Amino acid sequence: MTTGDVTGVEALARWSRAGDLVPPDTFIKLAEDSGLIVPFGLRILQMVTADAPILQAAAGGSFAVGVNISAHQLRDPEFVAQVTSAMEQMPDVTLI
Repeated sequence: MTTGDVTGVEALARWSRAGDLVPPDTFIKLAEDSGLIVPFGLRILQMVTADAPILQAAAGGSFAVGVNISAHQLRDPEFVAQVTSAMEQMPDVTLI
């Protein structure tokens, strides 16, 4: 707070329908119940990976990104490989 440096950000998914914000607890529950949470989570991770160079430049160096995950993703056999790949593409970013 004293330096004003950006040291971390959190990736938050938001959904707007007809100009109105759909509450996250609503659309996340729908994604989990429909089985779409795993591809949805992967897409968020891909977006974070793509945006990391821009965020890193704005932060002026290393920083952390928080990404929320679902228990469904933890059960996905590809999850560890996906996170590992994302981390390899963002060497100066701490994924939390």
